[in-house]
Amino acid sequence: MARKSLWLGMLLTLVFLALAFRGVDPAALTRALAQANYWLVIPPVLATATGYLVRAARWRVILSSRRPLRFPRVLSVLVIGFAANNVLPARLGELVRAMLLQRHGGERAASGLATIFVERVADGLTLLLVLIVLTAADLIPGVPNQFDNLELLTAAVFLGLATCIGLALAREQLACRLVELLVRPLPRRLARLATSIARGILDGLAGMRRPERLALTALLSLLVWLLEGLSYFGLAAAFNLPLDITQRAVLAGTVLVLVNLSIMIPSAPGYVGTFDFVAKGALVLFGVPPETALAYAIVSHTLQYVLVTGAGLVFLAREGLTLRTLLGAPIESRTAAPLAPLEEPVEQVVP
Repeated sequence: MARKSLWLGMLLTLVFLALAFRGVDPAALTRALAQANYWLVIPPVLATATGYLVRAARWRVILSSRRPLRFPRVLSVLVIGFAANNVLPARLGELVRAMLLQRHGGERAASGLATIFVERVADGLTLLLVLIVLTAADLIPGVPNQFDNLELLTAAVFLGLATCIGLALAREQLACRLVELLVRPLPRRLARLATSIARGILDGLAGMRRPERLALTALLSLLVWLLEGLSYFGLAAAFNLPLDITQRAVLAGTVLVLVNLSIMIPSAPGYVGTFDFVAKGALVLFGVPPETALAYAIVSHTLQYVLVTGAGLVFLAREGLTLRTLLGAPIESRTAAPLAPLEEPVEQVVP
């Protein structure tokens, strides 16, 4: 499955790279890259790095472990997972994060994946909010009808997922009975595994029952994307884009939304091609020449890739692990237990 995803991602990457470079004058692209003020790239790098600190703080809030991990450990696991997404196909970095979380005894793998799912839904809802503001205020120049369709699709997906999480938390007994009904036709061993995974997912979602955690997660999500938006905003200064401060702020919000929704499309590791094509297209909407727009996209993508992958490899070395050995570990190391409401004692994972 991962091999098929890799080949599909590579194919889409080649398609998006071809689209990104279509109509671009290589000489003008080289000039745009050479004329950028790379000293002004430092603030965007700092904003991006700070954003990952806030992401780690948010994930620690979402985690519902009874033996909570210290912030440095959570940061290490999170950055390793994001780095793994840059070098592995099929977003396997999410599995890497769950495996490392289980390794340190914070959560079992299924619970860890559930918290990452909550994180992704929070991200999607925040991006939806930014998209609604941009389109409702008619801030994006020459916005095509497709933006309305994108807004509706994003709302349907992430509001739907948020509703499912809310129902699972509010009606836990019903969720347990539904899982039992669904696994009943399966072979005994497979049914036990599915039940164990479902229990782990419900366990991972448990922390979201507390209103203060929901509020703090929402607040930190806004801060995460504000920092990433500041990164795109600062990069506009490095390329001296012919836009005033308000236009640069709207540009940053547009790039933020379009790029991060687009990287949900299957692609090669590191979102190569997808990121560059969409970021370039967003800048062209604001009248930026294609060569400058592509140069901006290449520099932004490279900075994020190098920063996250480099930090992730450092953290991974400190763990004394490699991605190969980590992915070779079993996802669940214990026997499945009958599904029961989370109010009952939950067996702890032995590191």
